[in-house]
Amino acid sequence: MTSSSPPDMVAVYELRRDLRLIEMVQKATLHRDDAGLVPEHGLFGSDEWWAAIADGSLPTHTVRGRISSVFMSGHNDFPEFEVDDGSARTTWKREGDDSFYQVGRAVQIDYVLTRFKRSFTGNMYGPSVLRILIGS
Repeated sequence: MTSSSPPDMVAVYELRRDLRLIEMVQKATLHRDDAGLVPEHGLFGSDEWWAAIADGSLPTHTVRGRISSVFMSGHNDFPEFEVDDGSARTTWKREGDDSFYQVGRAVQIDYVLTRFKRSFTGNMYGPSVLRILIGS
């Protein structure tokens, strides 16, 4: 994954800067059997984990499209947005500066698939967002 952003987009979220999330996931991974991630490519957010992303052994995936909806889910307490990439619509958690999440804006989400120690939805893999770029 390249760290540079397209010139017309702003990085509103970068996992490398989300030290709180990294710490929480690492703690769950190290100290709980029912939570956290399987450290297949090193501990989440560690130098080893980032190196696996850089060398492609933990592949980066990208979704590009337009923000088609901005909403709260759960008990009206979980901020999400929907992306229309032209062939499918996917839903993501809003991270970073909330003011950028506006319907119609271009968006790019870079993520890796990480394996859960335990699945609550039946799917053992889920996306770990590396960064979110939104058109300015």
